[in-house]
Amino acid sequence: MHLRWESASRYYEAALLQDLLGDWVLSTARGGLRNRLGALRHLALPSRDAAVKELASLHKLRLRRGYRLVASRDLPADTTALLEADKE
Repeated sequence: MHLRWESASRYYEAALLQDLLGDWVLSTARGGLRNRLGALRHLALPSRDAAVKELASLHKLRLRRGYRLVASRDLPADTTALLEADKE
């Protein structure tokens, strides 16, 4: 699962992946659209449900801070519904 948000000058990306040991990891990247500054962070989560809830919380926060969702891919139906519910 991969999401990307953008504001006028910044971007924020989140990817939800399962590592080789079967653990769920939320990887986030952020930075400027016009410069090379940015950061990458990985957060290990105990289950898929916890990871999806963290992703939905992150989505809600990005929208509240003025970002708009510009790309998403590989989202299961349950995750898509959760993101749509948070948008309202």
